[in-house]
Amino acid sequence: MFASHHEKKLHGRTKLTLMLSAGSLCLVLSGCGGGAPVQKAGAAKELKVAEESLTRADSLKSQGELDTAIAALREGLSAAQSGRRKALAREKPALSDLEEQITKQISAFEGEKQKAKIEKELAKKKEEEQKKLAELRKAQGVAEGGAAPAIADPEEAARKKKEEERKKAEEEQKRLAALMVKKDEKTEKTEEGDAPPEVAAQPGEEGDKPKVAAAPKPDGPFRPLGADPRPLTIDVVRSKDKYAFAYFQVFNKDENIGKRIGRVTVIFKDNGNGVIGEAHGTFDYSKFDKSKADPLEQPDGCGLTAESHEVPAGKALQLVAIADFDNANSAKRATKCTVQIDFAAGSGGGTISENGPGSALDVDNPAKPPIPGL
Repeated sequence: MFASHHEKKLHGRTKLTLMLSAGSLCLVLSGCGGGAPVQKAGAAKELKVAEESLTRADSLKSQGELDTAIAALREGLSAAQSGRRKALAREKPALSDLEEQITKQISAFEGEKQKAKIEKELAKKKEEEQKKLAELRKAQGVAEGGAAPAIADPEEAARKKKEEERKKAEEEQKRLAALMVKKDEKTEKTEEGDAPPEVAAQPGEEGDKPKVAAAPKPDGPFRPLGADPRPLTIDVVRSKDKYAFAYFQVFNKDENIGKRIGRVTVIFKDNGNGVIGEAHGTFDYSKFDKSKADPLEQPDGCGLTAESHEVPAGKALQLVAIADFDNANSAKRATKCTVQIDFAAGSGGGTISENGPGSALDVDNPAKPPIPGL
């Protein structure tokens, strides 16, 4: 009995020792490894949406649903652009290629849409003219197949009138330009962005002489365009927290036709013109909400996508491009930028680009007063 009792004590101690050892082993095992590092999510979802938008758009176009096809492409473009912010290194080339393909496809579809619209309008005008001619024949008692009565072509008359107005406007612009050249020969050139002086009438010229008034001061951190605006001006580059902002204006000198923007590319640079990074979004300043904690999260219709915005005839469009950097120090390095605007084929196409700001006064300067909203 003593031996049995002793064996039980030994067995109990052995069991306890094993349990403690097992517990220690569990503790050691649970504390090893430290966990796998958190991986960046990537942009697989956005890549898939962008790729599928091309296939879906072709299918919709073949069914005659061109507007729906364009909408699908714009959805894919938006996905590709937003995906760049969280894309892995290996995903970025594919996103850039998709963005370029989708942009070209949108331009092509918009061109076809515009062509179809024009053909429809011409067919409608032709039908209306034939109807008017038939009514005139009936009123004048002209038999079917007889000589058509002489009638004025309203479309041709409107075209001639528009052409005459265009020629007059060109002549007036040349005259004012000549006056400005004479003025510049007598005075020093004003600093870029200052309001130009009024142009006085020159001796020997007939009639009343118009004066070139100063352009109104745009809202926000933009300079007045002056009497002879450039197509693209970069006004200010600033930073706030980890974001860099570039404020610029696109001017359309054509007084009759608006120009639709196909694509905007903004590259932020440092004082030595070294590339820091590309803007993650460009927005219409007139709709821009400066109170947003994340300035890239803006209301619908504010952000520019392929052909979403147009520069009105004879006017300027104020834009702000934003880049989201890893930290505030990186954002502060952004003091310059390069802006490239590609216009849609349906608006005549073409590309304009500019580096800026042009003046050293525009870069990050603590002595300057803060800009509203930044």
